[in-house]
Amino acid sequence: MSGSVYIGSEDFTLRAFDSATGTPLWSYLTGGQVLGGPTATSSAVYFGSNDNNVYALDASTGANLWTVDRQRKWDTFGPENKRD
Repeated sequence: MSGSVYIGSEDFTLRAFDSATGTPLWSYLTGGQVLGGPTATSSAVYFGSNDNNVYALDASTGANLWTVDRQRKWDTFGPENKRD
């Protein structure tokens, strides 16, 4: 969503804020910490959580579009910081 900022946190939540005012728009609770930065398009926000899932949320509402279970812990910091 244009004009939004998305922030993950150690309290298992991804939050969306209005970038001009800082007003909270929505939040989405996962089963694990959300430590990596999400990727957003005009219609969706994509991110991983330490609950072994990858999520796609509607950028405007925070509604879950889909969830993929990764079946194992994985690095949410991105490929440039991949650890074996």
